[in-house]
This record gives sequence, C-alpha cells and structure tokens, in this order.
Amino acid sequence: MQTPRARRLEPGDASALCALRARSLVEEPFAFGSSPGDDVFEEPGRVAGMLATELESAVFGAFSESELVGMVGLVRASKAKVRHRAEVYGTYVAGEHRGRGLGRELMQVLVEHARATGVGRLALEVTEAMPAALALYRAAGFREWGRETGYLIVEDRAVDAIHMGLGLAPAFEQGVSARLARATVLVSDLDAAIEFYGRLGFRVLHDSDGPPVRLVHVGLPGQEPIGLWLMQAGPEAAERVGDQTGGHPLLVLYVDNAAAEYERLSGQDVELGDPPVGTSDSPHFMARDLVGNGLVFVQLAGGAA
Repeated sequence: MQTPRARRLEPGDASALCALRARSLVEEPFAFGSSPGDDVFEEPGRVAGMLATELESAVFGAFSESELVGMVGLVRASKAKVRHRAEVYGTYVAGEHRGRGLGRELMQVLVEHARATGVGRLALEVTEAMPAALALYRAAGFREWGRETGYLIVEDRAVDAIHMGLGLAPAFEQGVSARLARATVLVSDLDAAIEFYGRLGFRVLHDSDGPPVRLVHVGLPGQEPIGLWLMQAGPEAAERVGDQTGGHPLLVLYVDNAAAEYERLSGQDVELGDPPVGTSDSPHFMARDLVGNGLVFVQLAGGAA
C-alpha cells in the first residue's frame, strides 16, 4: 500500500513548516496576506506549541519522501454562533513538486479532518493572480460567492480576491441539492470494461448480479460517489455501443501532468492518439476505450497547486 503523502503536522514538523512558509511568502507574494517579518509562522518554538495544543484547527503537510514540500492550514471559529465555520489558509506546494497531485491530497485530508470534527462550512479567499490555486479549489468542490476589489496591494499592484465556500453538511451546501453521481457507459462485455477502466485508474465501486441485471459501477479513488455505470447493452442498444455521443468524446478526464499520463497509459495497452498537444496552459491528448469511445485527457491550467 502506498504511504500517504499528506498528513496532519505535529510539533516535530515545526522547523520544516516555518522554512516552507517563509519560502512561500517570498515566491508567491500575491497568494498571501502575510509578508516576511510579520508572519506568525516565523518562530519554530511558537509554531510547535500551536501544533501541539490546537485540537480542531490544524496544519497539514505534503511530503516527498521525508521532505515537507506542501502545506495548508485550517482554523475553526471559536465563538458559539459561528462554530460551524472554518477558514482554509496558507495553501502552498513548492514549485518543483507541482503537477504531482499533492495539492489535491492536501485538500482531501483537510476536508476529511473538517468533516470529522463537525465543521459545517469551509471558507477561503484566493487572489485573481493565482489561477492554479483557483482551479484546485474548484476541483475540490469550492464555489465562488463574491469578489473583493483591491484585496492585496503588492509592489503598487492591487489584486482582487475571490471568496469561496464549501458546504460539508446539507444545511450549508450552496445551490441545488442534486449531485452528479453516475454517467452511463454502454459496453459489450462487462468484465473486459472493468479491466480496461482499471488500467485508467478506476476501481470497482459496486458489482452485483442483480436481479434483474448485473450492476457495475466504477470510479476514481478519492472522488466517490462520482463514477461510471458500466451497462451491458442489450440487443436493442447494441448498435449504440462505442457511439453513444455520435463521434464526439464520451469522457473528459483532468490530469495533473498530461505528458506523464500519456507515458503511463502507453504501457497499459490503451489506444492513444498523438502525444499531448495544445498551449502550455492546457495540454491534452485523445484515447479510445475498448469499443471506440473517445476519451480526452486534459491538464488543468497551471497544473495542481
């Protein structure tokens, strides 16, 4: 089993956390309200105490081997009327480690911790100068609800902030109550389809013999309950297998690194089109499943934060 790359930080991580935070403030001045010299993470002793005593508020770190290379913080409101709320802050992944999904893993462990401690709603601000971070938050389920003009002024340049929120309990969720759960894919052989989508990274979420028919659902790790319903096509739908969308792509899959994913799939007996093409912000490539459905793999703008 792969060792998790993101976890809650402990007092022994204080020095590494202070060093990484100091680096983030220098390298990404438009991302944070703090600056070198006025940041609360400058004294390892104080930070170690914070990491040891805070129960519901926490800082999470992402690691490459044993090196701390990413962080994100969570602070829960203390007053009774706003105890359901918590603020996300300080998201950063060292530049040389971006594009590996570490930002996504940090978001996952943070959200899991918030749910476990009874937080109903998460809030954050991200500046317009950080498009990769904005893409990361959107992918994690955060939604914009407002904009603040001139939120930061850095070197005489003013940048706006985008306010975002994520409801973790029904009472705090935004918009409609419906959620995307499954998209149907017609197949001619269920077992072959399970094996193929396994090569793409999907795992079986549900597999039962019915009645009246065998039900197979597959999904990507960490993205449940969203997934695909692999449906055995009967005689009346056989001609639609491989052509559900009239020649258009059936699925669009986001990846952290299009070139790396293309190389991985080239060794998985997957029918691939040309290597990744497009601008540096959106490289993508095409593939086909066992029955000819088009699949598009797209790298998110700016990679993972």
